[in-house]
Amino acid sequence: MPAGRYPEGMNLDIVLPRLLASAADVRMPALERWLARGDAGTLAAASLAEVLALQYGLPDPPPYAAIAFGSDLLADPVHIEVGQVAAALHDSAALAITPDEAAALTRDLTRQFTADGIEFQAPLPHRWSVRVPAGEVPATIPLERALRENTAAMLPRGTGRIKWPSVLTEIQMFLASHEVNARREDQGKPTINSVWLWGGGAAPASLPPRYALVHAEDAFTRGLASRSGVRAAPVPAGYAGIDAVGSNQSVLLVMEDPAGAALDERWFVPLADALRRFDAVQLLLPRRRDTLVSRIGRGARWRWMRRSRALASHA
Repeated sequence: MPAGRYPEGMNLDIVLPRLLASAADVRMPALERWLARGDAGTLAAASLAEVLALQYGLPDPPPYAAIAFGSDLLADPVHIEVGQVAAALHDSAALAITPDEAAALTRDLTRQFTADGIEFQAPLPHRWSVRVPAGEVPATIPLERALRENTAAMLPRGTGRIKWPSVLTEIQMFLASHEVNARREDQGKPTINSVWLWGGGAAPASLPPRYALVHAEDAFTRGLASRSGVRAAPVPAGYAGIDAVGSNQSVLLVMEDPAGAALDERWFVPLADALRRFDAVQLLLPRRRDTLVSRIGRGARWRWMRRSRALASHA
């Protein structure tokens, strides 16, 4: 499926950004059958942000912070584990950060860097953002790319007065001595010992309306909907909750639920119901190096001779 191009008709795109990463020992029989019956392809993208950047024609890397939160950069909390050979980077999914912890750390980081004009915020406990003075946004590596390509040692580089490698070192020293991390250590939790700066760049004033309706909770996806002038709504309980759109219009549904029997029962056992409303359903499953795309047309239900495979085999 070429980026930004859609088949004629009324289509539903379902992006499942976390599914294959959590599918090692999980079977989802209904989804596995639909994947076998669909027309398979790939996208040269390996995360939700990269998939949507292709669809909306954004630069690589996309200006994630500006579109999602109206900020200059993301400063996502991470844990860096230093080994004998290399440093391993763990994102906030492994940290279970509470709102109070996020608020305390970003508040105190802002106080620490007042003289540099760096202001930290925590729009979500697991996703922090930062504002910096004009002309001081550094070049960075997206967090998801760093996680899969082992680039934990790659530091942000700027061309202004702020020396970002030094700032990052100071952030790490500050976090190491913070009372939030002292409590986490006492509780046997991994510490929040660094941040990953990424996602800078100017957001376009407007974007083409790739979809007529977007169902998503993710801030970046909802920001894209807003800038393309279409409505963003929460993820519904099922296909019946997807609002009606006109003919030759498409709907985007982003589901961040991990793999499991409940997800299969709720969305993929009744997928035939969606095919009564839409001409096709496209499943987009990001994985380590690319995104698996399976286009399921109305005739796919009759391809019962195709043998399904375990979900993990698609990762």
